[in-house]
Amino acid sequence: MKKVIAINGSPRKNDTAHNPANTHKLLMYVLDGAKSAGAEIEIFNLYDIQNWSGCISCFKCKGKQRLETCSLHDSLRLVLDKITKCDVLVLGSPIYLGNVSGSMRSFFERLVYPYLSYTKEQTKTDLRTFFIYTMNRSYEAALESNYQAVFEKNKEFLERVFGRSDYLVFPETYQWDYNRFPCERFDGKQREIRRRNIFPQECEKAYILGQNLVKET
Repeated sequence: MKKVIAINGSPRKNDTAHNPANTHKLLMYVLDGAKSAGAEIEIFNLYDIQNWSGCISCFKCKGKQRLETCSLHDSLRLVLDKITKCDVLVLGSPIYLGNVSGSMRSFFERLVYPYLSYTKEQTKTDLRTFFIYTMNRSYEAALESNYQAVFEKNKEFLERVFGRSDYLVFPETYQWDYNRFPCERFDGKQREIRRRNIFPQECEKAYILGQNLVKET
């Protein structure tokens, strides 16, 4: 049985009107699709994992006995070990200040860096990866601000060590109850309409993605 793991880089995981959890919800649809295709599924919420950090530059993974899993024995080690045994890895993060969340960035360092070699040609492992991004801005505005560079750079690193990788961007997400906080830059009513009419279609797209990821591996 194929194994699909999802990593939620958002602090939100319980979808409500006041606190929508767009990233987590999309990841769950991906996993539901994967399960319907016969895969075993599991999700880890980074903000629920205690006592871990990003790379500490200890370089133990670059010694003579090269390690392809981070050597730090903290709470993230279990997650990283499980990833070495899965077939598909789906990462999900909201965009904060033009980049992934802080927890996702720290996780990404721990996931990717041990595989990078300074002394020989890079070898690839057989792991299908996919990145899901959610963001408040429109896709056009994101392109104007060169968010594409972030998406492509993450894809480049994932492909360098794991092989094929792709991503999807879900823009103009409904972030909060727009009546609760001052907000003149975005049209809260328009976002509510979009969440009712467009977001379900995006969730269905995520479901189909999960099915296809299993079929492709």
